Amino acid sequence: VDGALVEQLAARGIPHVLADFAWDEAPRVSIDNRGGAEAVATHLLHRGHRHVAFLGADPQHPSPLARRDAFALAMREAGDPLPPARLVMDDGPSDRATGARAGARLLDAADRPSAVFCANDALALGLLDAARDRGLRVPDDLAVVGFDDVEGAALATPPLTTVRVHKEQLGETALGVLAEGVTRADAPMPAATLIPTELVVRASS
Repeated sequence: VDGALVEQLAARGIPHVLADFAWDEAPRVSIDNRGGAEAVATHLLHRGHRHVAFLGADPQHPSPLARRDAFALAMREAGDPLPPARLVMDDGPSDRATGARAGARLLDAADRPSAVFCANDALALGLLDAARDRGLRVPDDLAVVGFDDVEGAALATPPLTTVRVHKEQLGETALGVLAEGVTRADAPMPAATLIPTELVVRASS
């Protein structure tokens, strides 16, 4: 997001909405990252995992940070706080290569986690690659959960447990909020609108 552009739009009173991003007080339509991360924490705890980790990347984007913080809070409130070493936020892009590289560090650690929640599916797929390279069985040796439910998630080996994001609804809602702001210029636009998520449990966890 070009912050200068957003500020110019606001200064000129031009209606605008950010989709899946945040900038100061700009109106936005966002994924319910907190609800999704809490659902993952609950799922892993119910499966008996008490030695878990988070793997994220692209710290300039607010979504990975929101998912990390919500997951860490949920685990802490459940009585199983994550030490800093198991809250990994890589500086690289949120892609499969980063997931394999950063995930390798988690898997090679002396206190290897039994489950990892990844900030998106691309990172999770990379982590599956790293686990396979090390002869680890998923989910017997390592449970893996992603976020987004991209097309490749269900086709992964094993199929990936993930948080489904309704991106069509996200776009449609953002357009609706924007249209309302254009047609009713005298009414304030909602500061934030959340799009719900859904945990899809598959064989990786």
